[in-house]
Amino acid sequence: MSAFLPKRALAVTPHADDITLFAGGTLALWVEQGCHILVVRVTQDEKDSFLHSADETVTINRNEFQNAMQELGVQEICDLGYRDCELMDVPYGELREKLIRQIRKFKPEIILSFDPTTTDDENPDHAVVAKAAADASWASGYPNFHPEHMEQRLEPHTPLGQYYFTRHFVHGETIVNIDRVIEKKIRAALKHKNMLGTVMMDQKQRLAAAGFELSFIKNRSMEDYADYWKALILGAAQLAAQESDYDYAERFRSTLTTDDDPLVQLLSSLE
Repeated sequence: MSAFLPKRALAVTPHADDITLFAGGTLALWVEQGCHILVVRVTQDEKDSFLHSADETVTINRNEFQNAMQELGVQEICDLGYRDCELMDVPYGELREKLIRQIRKFKPEIILSFDPTTTDDENPDHAVVAKAAADASWASGYPNFHPEHMEQRLEPHTPLGQYYFTRHFVHGETIVNIDRVIEKKIRAALKHKNMLGTVMMDQKQRLAAAGFELSFIKNRSMEDYADYWKALILGAAQLAAQESDYDYAERFRSTLTTDDDPLVQLLSSLE
């Protein structure tokens, strides 16, 4: 369970829709309670469409991302503009520096992103961003990482910890109650019309190829995506709420320091 409420939170999302689908309820809840949030979107999502050219897709997905963040109440967004599904070709230190810069500039208490320990996510951007965000989170506190930042008045900053999410939305010991914001999460998710329509069609093709003729999806067009995704989001949030008293939840692996931390216990025993 989690009652943690940061004053400032920074989310790093590989693609426009990731943060909405996996942590949108948590962001909306925190905003309602006074948290200031920055979402850093790493790629431009130019490949995420079956209907539009790459340039058209960049514009559509950027606009829909902005609309989704506005629905959640997110106050700041930043687009790094890397090419979609090509982050493995980007110099790792370059991406990490950009994230360190954002952390030092924004000074969040917590960072949200994909879990760097996950090994079964087929999207390569998720793994790259997860590792870079995790590394940047601790490196941002050390002045000898990019000392040129000091000349730009960007002082070292160390967040309290991270909330890591995965595509396996039932993983994670930290359960956030999103009962009161579930409808807001759904409205925000449905702003990603192009990306969610595209993913739905991909899922439809994969299911058909595997021999599953499921009536809820098999006759849908790109435009007929809304109730499909509403059902998926509600179902995922209900599964994430298992083992709690909530109806709907999101789960994270937290690195926030608690009383159970071995270092805390050791130092406490020495007092």
